[in-house]
Amino acid sequence: MARPPTQDGDEGTRGREERDHDAGVNGGGVPPAPHPDDPGPQDSDIAGPPITPDPRALVRLSAEIHLVAQETRRALRGDTTIYQRGGRLVRVTTSRPPRARWLSGAAGLPVIEEWMREPMRERISERVCFLRFDERSKRSVAAAPPGWLADLVLDGADLDAPLLDAVLPAPTLRPDGSVLDAPGYDADTGCYLAPHGLDVRVPERLDLDDARHALGVLDELLEDFPFEAAHDRSAVLAAILTACVRTAILGPCPLTLISGNAPGTGKSLLADVVSTIALGRAAPRMAVSTEDEEMRKRITTIALAGLRLVLLDNIDSRVRGGALGGSAFDAVLTSDEWQDRVLGANRMATLPMRTLWIATGNNVAIRGDLLRRVVPVRLVSPIERPEERDGFAIPRLLDHVREHRSWLLTCALVAVRAWCLAGQPSQGLAPIGSFEAWSDIVRGALVWAGYADPAAGRAALRETADPEVAGVGALLAEWHVVLGSGPLTTAQVCAHQEVDLREALVEVASRAGAPSSRALGYVLRAYRDRVIGGYVIRQVSDHAKARTWRVERIG
Repeated sequence: MARPPTQDGDEGTRGREERDHDAGVNGGGVPPAPHPDDPGPQDSDIAGPPITPDPRALVRLSAEIHLVAQETRRALRGDTTIYQRGGRLVRVTTSRPPRARWLSGAAGLPVIEEWMREPMRERISERVCFLRFDERSKRSVAAAPPGWLADLVLDGADLDAPLLDAVLPAPTLRPDGSVLDAPGYDADTGCYLAPHGLDVRVPERLDLDDARHALGVLDELLEDFPFEAAHDRSAVLAAILTACVRTAILGPCPLTLISGNAPGTGKSLLADVVSTIALGRAAPRMAVSTEDEEMRKRITTIALAGLRLVLLDNIDSRVRGGALGGSAFDAVLTSDEWQDRVLGANRMATLPMRTLWIATGNNVAIRGDLLRRVVPVRLVSPIERPEERDGFAIPRLLDHVREHRSWLLTCALVAVRAWCLAGQPSQGLAPIGSFEAWSDIVRGALVWAGYADPAAGRAALRETADPEVAGVGALLAEWHVVLGSGPLTTAQVCAHQEVDLREALVEVASRAGAPSSRALGYVLRAYRDRVIGGYVIRQVSDHAKARTWRVERIG
């Protein structure tokens, strides 16, 4: 049927190009709606097979912007690619190589990504057919979704998108101990299980013997590592279980700190074993920043992407500021949610924090409040060059783990599920503040199966981990021996010439190589009323020009 001619007797090149462009925006094949004066195609005009009806919803563009937006949102409801997280619409995608140099090894992992304008326009066009009335042809023609419409949809209002807590790379357990193994979105947990290609089959009925057998399979992977004590070996098993059943733990999880006495003891390899079982690949590496604000930005990036495991590799405590810790990192380890300003946007985001953190290094020093947030693993090699060892029980360990990943993952789930089915009987373990849920699920399962308490190494770590605390403890001890418990000002303390006392003062409160009364005052205020090595510092007077202190022996 011919269209009405223009004044020149034809619809014109410009009109024809606009019509062809608009009709082809959505992949072509969207038949234009007929005008009332158009009788439509005649039987003689029809040739070939019938046209398949367009399955997309039909929305007409008009000046009633709110109605167009409402109809578009209605058409997008139930879309299995659109979720919400932190107050924004997000989707599940594959991680691309990051622009930041501080993160490596994350490309290719299933992650969470915020919907942006152009990808959302493309998705809208896949779900909705838009029509606009063309004044030139007097017909309704196909149109591309406007940019302003994508912006309105991205606000998330009235879309009712499901909440997305995390993206899972492998089957896991729910908080009730049931197995989550169906690909796609799980409404009970708010998690999305990405296609995994794993053969994981966890029996319905399990008992203590099943748990012991499963943990024994995982324990065989650790045969070649020089653990200092049994609890160090158990702590690695705890990291494996935690990485595999993180969704079942309703609370934060401690940092696994793998420390060695020398290079080549297998610290990074241990971390990659844990990651390969849980993620199917080596652990993504994040460089540690000594600047707290920069560390906060990096943590926010990790939280936005929803990365399941991150390794802080090769912490070097020999460099200035190399001790692990800081307010941002301390906070993320005891937080179930992470709140921060999103980079490049003038808004705050509150995000679920489900990342398992692992750190490695030689004789790693810890500062601040990080100490109570750590489960340590200590490797001690008796030889000078441990990297030159041979005769391993499993020569190519990571290849072995990748080959048998389905079975190893099944064993991790079996160990925890058997513990849940047994009712989690009390093991008489001392509670760990902030990590009660982790202790109940992971720590309890290991001790129940006959393994050492994975948190037993925390006591020894307190004695050696924080060099500043150790230095303050030495200062208080020398102070009490040399000066007694009488109240003194910092200037009076720094004036003493006793050798051991001055060495202790220089260690924690020096300026230009000599004891500084001002620096000592800062240290004493920071550690006031805290018991260290059996001593405590008390403030006696609070006058700015005559503040005095005394050291007391406790017990």
